[in-house]
Order: sequence, then C-alpha cells, then structure tokens
Amino acid sequence: MSSSSQPPSPTQLPPSSSPTTSNSNSDNDTSTPPPLIPAVLILFTQITSFTLSLITLSSVTFLLLLSGLFVLPISRPAHSRIISSIQSLLLSSLSLSLPSTPLHLTNHSSPLGNIGRNIVVCNFTSCRDVFLLLILIRYLVGSEVRVLGNFQQKNPTDVNDGNKYFSKEYYLGVLSYLLDLPLLSPTRQEMTKTLDGLPADVTLLIFPEGLNRPPPSLEKHYASTSNRKTFTNLGLPRTKGFNTLMSILHSSPSSSIYSLTLCTSSLLRRTFSWSETLHDVKQLLRGQAKTEILVDIKNFTLETGARTNFLDDRWADKDRFITKYLRGEIREYRTFDSRYYNVLTGLISLGRLTAILVTSPIIVLCVFPIGWCTVWFYILREVFRMYLGDRRRSLNRRETEEIQGYEDEDRTRSTRTESNFTPYFPSTPFASPLSLGGWGRKETKEE
Repeated sequence: MSSSSQPPSPTQLPPSSSPTTSNSNSDNDTSTPPPLIPAVLILFTQITSFTLSLITLSSVTFLLLLSGLFVLPISRPAHSRIISSIQSLLLSSLSLSLPSTPLHLTNHSSPLGNIGRNIVVCNFTSCRDVFLLLILIRYLVGSEVRVLGNFQQKNPTDVNDGNKYFSKEYYLGVLSYLLDLPLLSPTRQEMTKTLDGLPADVTLLIFPEGLNRPPPSLEKHYASTSNRKTFTNLGLPRTKGFNTLMSILHSSPSSSIYSLTLCTSSLLRRTFSWSETLHDVKQLLRGQAKTEILVDIKNFTLETGARTNFLDDRWADKDRFITKYLRGEIREYRTFDSRYYNVLTGLISLGRLTAILVTSPIIVLCVFPIGWCTVWFYILREVFRMYLGDRRRSLNRRETEEIQGYEDEDRTRSTRTESNFTPYFPSTPFASPLSLGGWGRKETKEE
C-alpha cells in the first residue's frame, strides 16, 4: 500500500497504474512509436490473460452444469459446498487478468470484519465493477463472499414490459437456483431458510439500488409520493428484503453492517447497457482495462441498520462522496497494486480448474457405462430374487432341517453311551463311592 496524490478525473484516466509520470515523458512516448519487443510482450500478455480467462470460464460453466444436473437433485448442501469452492477458485484465477486496474481505498475507511455474518451494502454500477469489488473484499476480508440478489421489477409500465420482466425473472431465478445465489425475500421464513444454508462466517454483499434506474420523472414522482429524497448520481435504494434481514440478524452479536461506496468511470452512465458492460468485461479479460476503482467503507451497528431511513441516509452520503470524486476533491487514499495480488494462489487455482476441465469429460464418459452396468446388475438381481428366491429358500430350509436331525441323533447317541461309563470319582469325602447306592449295589452283585 502506498499513498497517492489526487486521482485524475474519470473522463481522463491514466494509461497505467504507475504512481508518477511526467508530462514530457508522456509527450515523447506519444510522439515516438513503441519498440517491437515491448509491443510483442504486451500482445502476449493480452492473449495469455484472455486464454486463461476463457479456460477458467469454460471450466466453471461445465462444473456448474454437472453440479446442477447430478448433485443438486440429490443434496443441496453438497451443491452449496461445490459452488463455494468454485467461487473461490474463480476469483483467485481471474485475479491474474487484472494487471492494469488500480484499486484505491480511502484512508478513513473502516476495516472489514471476518467473524460472523457481516453485511456490505454497496451501490451498483457495472458487472465489471462488481467483479472488482468481489476481489477487493476477498483481499480485505479473506473469507467467503456471497451476493444477495434482488431481481424483481416493481412497476412495469406496459403489459409487454411486464411479460419481458417476468421472463427475465424466470431465467434469473433458474440461474440463481443453479448457482446457489441467495435471493432477498420479503418474508421472514424464506430469509431464515436462506441464512441457515449459508456458512457461519460469511460476508453478504447487497446492492439495493438495482440494475435498471427508472426515468427521472418516474423516480421523482415515486420519491414525492413516498416522502423520499432523490439523488444526483444514484437511484433510490430498495428496502425489499433488507429490513427483514436486519430483523433476523438483530440478535447476532458478532454481525455488523458496512456501507461501501464504489466510484468508477461507469458512474457517468445514467442508464445500464448490456453492450457497454460486455465491452468492459472483454477489456477486463484481455488485460486492457484502464479504469481505476475508489472505495470508501463505513462501519455501522445492526441497531443503526434496523432503522427505516438507514438506506436513504447512506445513499445521501454516497451521493455526496461520488460528487466529490467526480470533482477530483478526494486526495487521500491507499493504493492496492493488483499486478502482484495473490499470484501463486491464482496460478494454483487456474491449474485446478484446468485439470477439472480436462478430467471432467473423462469422468462423465466413465460414469455412463458404470451407471448402465449398475442398473442392469440391479435388474438381474431383482429378477433372480423374484423367480429363484423361493426355490433357494426351500432348499436351504430342507438342508437346515436335515442338519438339525443329524445333530439330534448324535446328541441322543452320546447320552446313551455316557450312562454306561463309570461315574466321576470326586476327591472329597462328602461324595464317596459308598454314598452312591446304585454303584455300590452293582459292585455287590458283581462280587
């Protein structure tokens, strides 16, 4: 970590994450073409990072399909453990493709805790920024991070829009079911069930703002009818499921809530666009993302988070902080160099994902013949028990009866032979041969 000077405006981002560059050097660099060897190295780095990202995403997709088809119908806890391990491997391996993304943290930010179920409330900007935020939180906390999603649309303006949002919710619901993505629910019973399925120490990441911002006229109308304030750079936060979550975690002593403000260049976009987001993700995977990310973290207790106007107050603070960021008034922060972040763990995770991607088709090809043979063996066993089981049982019963008859005859024969033998002669005078009348009478008769 190192302190930096005033960050540049989001419209004029630096070409690299180097802390200091002079104007004369930058002019000379732009006037003269780059040498051949650095250009080849840059091209090799971009191709390598894109190839590694492609291998990682394909292996993760294949693992998710296998787990969703074969593990999820049998055991949901086992599927959750598989998803958690895949998530950690994915974040560790994809962190290798972030060499040009500086991560800044303000000096007055609170440290994130890794004990208990902590909640991080953040504003939503872009899918790429969410990915960077997951890596940053994993770097700061070091524990498991889960995203609590809320994909429902409140007020569709048209019937066709309602059908479109319904189909989108259906597909996102299926995706969240396969990915084991917990959803915010307004009912206490469903939220309790969701929290019971999560680990004891986990960081819950929540984006109450949502993906799509409504038009300004509708947002102002909704704010006026509900006595809420509108914001310049952010949309109105949705409290659906958040208040229920606060009421459930109210009795947990080790839990806390963090308000995280995320500042990137995508804040200049007033609407969410999938094309721009996909372009940003493609640049990120190719190692060409020049965007910086600035994060501010504030800690609050659960009692403060349980208030009704908690999200509105936090969003007002976020709006003021983002306004200062856009003006370039934030000068004190710490920089995390993502170039050397978790390189060894990322390489190991990438190797594990590659090995899984290579061995998974072989395992699948072996599973089907083994399963087919097992099914036929079970069918033949049941047929044998159905048609030949009674006959075998009768034969066994007849054999046991014959054996018992032989044992009874041997037992009676042994008792007859034992009665003709001389009785036991004790060594005590209390049972002398003279006291046994039968034996004494036999001796007198023989004499």
